[in-house]
Amino acid sequence: MKIAKFLVSSSFRINDKGDTLYYPWGLFGSGYILDTPARKKKITYVSSAMTVAAVAIIIVVYNKVELVEIWWLLPPIWLCHLFVTKWLTGGLTKTTDKITFRQNLNEQAMKAGFAFLIFMLILSIGMMAMFIWIISINSYSTTGLLMLMASFASCFLWVTLILKKAKHT
Repeated sequence: MKIAKFLVSSSFRINDKGDTLYYPWGLFGSGYILDTPARKKKITYVSSAMTVAAVAIIIVVYNKVELVEIWWLLPPIWLCHLFVTKWLTGGLTKTTDKITFRQNLNEQAMKAGFAFLIFMLILSIGMMAMFIWIISINSYSTTGLLMLMASFASCFLWVTLILKKAKHT
């Protein structure tokens, strides 16, 4: 499964009635009942494209400016996500169904393959090593420390998903 589609797939659920629900803000917001399969396909396509575009923009800008200056990119990306989400969910009914962190972890573990989970864990460990190196040379130590903490949290998440996957297989 492609990484962008994997990330987007976590936004969809099927409730007890068989309705497809879309949670554009994940655990932190309301979900919407999708009216047609075509709407899900459109949301998946647009959200995947936005994810790839955001990562590409960050990588290109990262190569052109200093690490500290990259934080100014986040508000425009979030605003773009907000407007596109309003456009994609226009006319949809909000659901009262909520998702939990545990439910989300279990579903993600079942959707992903072991190879993907191991790859993401190795990538996260590599990111931790890189940020330890950044901190050790006293270059951008505050940003390096924040990113080190984020990388550690990412490692913890991937290990949790691997353990959940192993438990359910």
